[in-house]
Amino acid sequence: METLLIVAMLIVGVAVLYVAATLSLRTRQNTAPLIDGAVKKMSGEIEATAGELSGQLQAIVAELRRDREQARLEERKIQGRLDHADRQIVNMSEQFLAELAALRRLGEQVAARQDQFGDDLRQRDLQAGDAEVPQPARPVDWAAAPVFPPAGKPQPDPTDPGWPPDPGMGGPGSW
Repeated sequence: METLLIVAMLIVGVAVLYVAATLSLRTRQNTAPLIDGAVKKMSGEIEATAGELSGQLQAIVAELRRDREQARLEERKIQGRLDHADRQIVNMSEQFLAELAALRRLGEQVAARQDQFGDDLRQRDLQAGDAEVPQPARPVDWAAAPVFPPAGKPQPDPTDPGWPPDPGMGGPGSW
């Protein structure tokens, strides 16, 4: 019975060695298709995700380009409007200066005619025999005339710490 036991142990030992030696080979044969399938599936999903992300990135780039072109167009429109407004301001200022020059000439003509009429009146008075001829008053220069405040209102004194007396009137720095 001992021999039978030894033979049985040897058979079990050989079987264990056989299983141990072929286990890794059988494991590779059984799991390799599963691993390859999983890798292929994952790589396909990664490629699909990468394709989607690439498409989204290109869409964002295209949108940014459109926005940039739109901004450039708007900038050109605004610059055109500014240039047009500048031309209008220059034209209006030239017209204003021309009108101002015309008004100056008219003022000079009026002053010359007043002097001429005054001289004509003096000559006629002399011809009429008046001994005393009053001198004509010179035209009033209204721009140089002093401006007096309305009566009854206090004058602001900039050195007074309580200035201005009327808070609604404003003072230095109130603009």
